[in-house]
Amino acid sequence: MKKDFEYYKNCFTSLNTMKRGGKVAPHKALLLLAVINLIEHGVIKDCRVPFSDELIKQFKHIKTIYLGESIPLFQPNPNCPFCHMSSEPFWQLVTHNGDNLTKVQSYSKSFIRNNIAYALIDNELFELLQDTNVRAQLRTKLISFYLNDQSSLADNLSTMLWILGSFVSLTA
Repeated sequence: MKKDFEYYKNCFTSLNTMKRGGKVAPHKALLLLAVINLIEHGVIKDCRVPFSDELIKQFKHIKTIYLGESIPLFQPNPNCPFCHMSSEPFWQLVTHNGDNLTKVQSYSKSFIRNNIAYALIDNELFELLQDTNVRAQLRTKLISFYLNDQSSLADNLSTMLWILGSFVSLTA
């Protein structure tokens, strides 16, 4: 199977997500948006996505943009989607020994940091995410499929923040 833009667009619009109250869980979309931001700004430099403080900070920033500070139907944290993304064809968890982790015993930050070295995304996806237009299109798909109906802010404002390159400073 050719892993090109269409393949990943399809993957991003058909994520295996939990549903509650007729809505899809935003967790994975929030995490992918955080990863895209970190790749765009050179924090993630290759196919390895560590469960880092920068990733957690980006996830929380994006969550605030789309879900606000109120208690939403879903209460996303970055731990669960980081592990659950392994059900997606482009994301693998790798242990500190270099082995693929197929069963996660806990979703706590300490378990993840003690047992998972990083998540490995497809090289083809990483290469595609080097392109500004691809990033914009995949962001749009994630936002429209998983976040627009959950937004606590005006959809237009959120979309404009992405267009303008909303990125929380990692030094703040």
